[in-house]
Amino acid sequence: MTAMHTNDGCSPAIGCTTNGVDCDDDNACTTDACNVASGCTHALVACDDHDTCTSDICEAELGCVYDDLCVDPLAGLSDDFEDASTLADWAMLSDVEGGGPFHDMIDIDTSVAGALVIDPNNFVDPTLPSGPTGSGWFDDYQGPLLFKEVTGDFVVVAHIQMGTTTNSNTAPTGDYNSGGFIVRAPAGAASGRGDEAWIMFNIGRQASFFGSETKTTFRANTVGGSSRSSLFLTPVSGNSGRLAMCRIGDHFYFFRNMDAAPGWVAEVHTTNNLVVNGAALPWANLESGFERPDIADSVQVGFIANRWGEGAAPPPAGGLRGRVLTTAYLADCTPD
Repeated sequence: MTAMHTNDGCSPAIGCTTNGVDCDDDNACTTDACNVASGCTHALVACDDHDTCTSDICEAELGCVYDDLCVDPLAGLSDDFEDASTLADWAMLSDVEGGGPFHDMIDIDTSVAGALVIDPNNFVDPTLPSGPTGSGWFDDYQGPLLFKEVTGDFVVVAHIQMGTTTNSNTAPTGDYNSGGFIVRAPAGAASGRGDEAWIMFNIGRQASFFGSETKTTFRANTVGGSSRSSLFLTPVSGNSGRLAMCRIGDHFYFFRNMDAAPGWVAEVHTTNNLVVNGAALPWANLESGFERPDIADSVQVGFIANRWGEGAAPPPAGGLRGRVLTTAYLADCTPD
């Protein structure tokens, strides 16, 4: 800021003179003024914007500068699924660790505009005990998983729509045909046999009804024998909605917002919706999520589709689609 004061004098020819003095110090970090008694003053500019997410500094040429200190370190992992080429940014578990393949088709912005589409298949793993026909996540059984590696706290949010390969708006009819998220610790030497440690959250056709499922699976060295899963089922309205799963430290929380019944609802775990307790869960902290101190800081976070229990009534065209419209990884645990 420029300020002027006067430099007074007297000339024999013209008498009193008053010459202006420029107080501008060419520094954008000062407020320049003139005091009639003391002359030029240069008060420092206060750059505090009262925002803890900015570093308030002043540069002489620019003035106040506010650098963002709260940039989300996970923002680059987000995908709006509006560009088919972003499929290359994701990893398929069967490509990384072997097994399968567990899907007939996976694409982005191709089968359905603005969506990730996963069509699981009827793969039967010959190395595992005989189980339900199809691919899906339970104990040591696996299905398709498209993931990215995430370290630290996060929340993943997506819109999921479970349909059939002929019509994404038609709900599947086979039990345990569902889609959603998995948070998984990478397999160790056992390559998934007795070494599965993950948490899943999905919606779909469950045990003869449409519902949400939360499932937690422990390694064999934690529970004995094979990897063991415990799962909870809750009836929901419709076959589409937004899901949010978040991790804060060792604790995992789950929220859903169904299209047919708007409003965020937290998933709860009680003896009333416990269907299988293969992992012999302790009951501490269960109602508000899952406590998993055994899952490492760096995990695989991604999208899954299950195709279980078809029996005599397979889903139309032999597959399902999990439609994900948007997803975001944030540094907090608040669904928007």
